[in-house]
Amino acid sequence: MTNFGTLRPGVMDIPEGSRLLILDYYDGMSEGLLQFGKDGPVLFLSSDDAELLGNTPRTFLVEILPSQIIDDCVRLFAELDSPTWPVWFPTWQFEDDRIRIEVEVKLDQLLDQRQKTDWEITCPSIEKLHRVTLKQTKGESSLARTA
Repeated sequence: MTNFGTLRPGVMDIPEGSRLLILDYYDGMSEGLLQFGKDGPVLFLSSDDAELLGNTPRTFLVEILPSQIIDDCVRLFAELDSPTWPVWFPTWQFEDDRIRIEVEVKLDQLLDQRQKTDWEITCPSIEKLHRVTLKQTKGESSLARTA
């Protein structure tokens, strides 16, 4: 089982100092990195676009990443935008396609460190960072997992 540190199943308030980096957006966040607390675990959250359209609350699959990944992404996106914590959605505007491709390749390399879990997070509005429900699915998630 993946070590989520102090995270346990159930309803929980997202602690002070948490950071959400939105990586993709479709009628709400579809992919992002959520760090629980200042030094807490970093979770990669993803949901199928079909699942997102108009759905509230939203449910995301959870994968775990090394804790430094958010800082790595801040450095990667530094020339695009400045972080606006607790929620940051970097502007994806590039001088040219070469730079865009470089950033996308580096981001993919960082995200390749994901470790699959059997956890889901459900929240009324993840972008507002307040209360979530964390549960183990035991492989019975209704969400499609992408490769």
